[in-house]
Amino acid sequence: MREEVHISSLIVQGMPACLPAIRAAMTAMDGVEIHAEGDGKLVVVLETANEGEIVSRLGEIGSLDGVLSTSLVFHQVEDADAMGDIGEEVQ
Repeated sequence: MREEVHISSLIVQGMPACLPAIRAAMTAMDGVEIHAEGDGKLVVVLETANEGEIVSRLGEIGSLDGVLSTSLVFHQVEDADAMGDIGEEVQ
């Protein structure tokens, strides 16, 4: 069975006063990167091994204090070996 990398993007909306704590909690999670922030929203990219991890991470993020909503915007599956090759080419 080939290994996969699941790349997903989400919009996370939070209470503005809670955004620093939300951001800190999310950056401590494996495979989570925050790419943009504005108007109480965060644009987030997840890298996971499967769909179950996406659902789990969405649940973790959604349960953080001050998070109002999480919306999955995009999901793509890539071959893990191909992703390794891409990283090698970029370096």
